[in-house]
Amino acid sequence: MGDLTSGKSFLVTVTPGVHRVECGLQQRGNKGAAQEFDVPVGRRLVVVVSPSKWNGKPSFSAEFA
Repeated sequence: MGDLTSGKSFLVTVTPGVHRVECGLQQRGNKGAAQEFDVPVGRRLVVVVSPSKWNGKPSFSAEFA
């Protein structure tokens, strides 16, 4: 959906259902990862992506707000 620099964010409104989030981190040797999230009707899901301490690949955390 776009490029982000460290500390920046963006908001995406999606329909309920399963959505795949993919991320590639250029500063970490262009490693990438993806994860799927199931968004229920009427819920807001916050996804945070950060580089893993172990291998530099993107790591996902999510919680309903």
